[in-house]
Amino acid sequence: MDTNIKDMPLGELLTLRETVNSAIEQYEQRQKEAALVQLEETAKTYGFSLSDLMSAEGPAQKRAKAAIKYRHPENPELKWSGRGLQPRWLVAALKDGTRRLEDFKV
Repeated sequence: MDTNIKDMPLGELLTLRETVNSAIEQYEQRQKEAALVQLEETAKTYGFSLSDLMSAEGPAQKRAKAAIKYRHPENPELKWSGRGLQPRWLVAALKDGTRRLEDFKV
């Protein structure tokens, strides 16, 4: 292709961009279809269909939100599930040694 894009007017450049984007989308779609055919053939060699394999484990399950186990006594907005690092408010409250972690248990 000997098209000099530096000399093309904006309208032609925009049309060219749409054409290229469309060609890329079509190429990717063909590649996906070819991959799907290949995956289905591979699944058949093991005696399964591709849908059997995809539903065998199901979609990844999201982890349930952890229950609140600790709460600040004066500010109920400050809470902690007990997972991960202790929040700053809890570290500060435990630092002086007058309170224990159990004092904040819900």
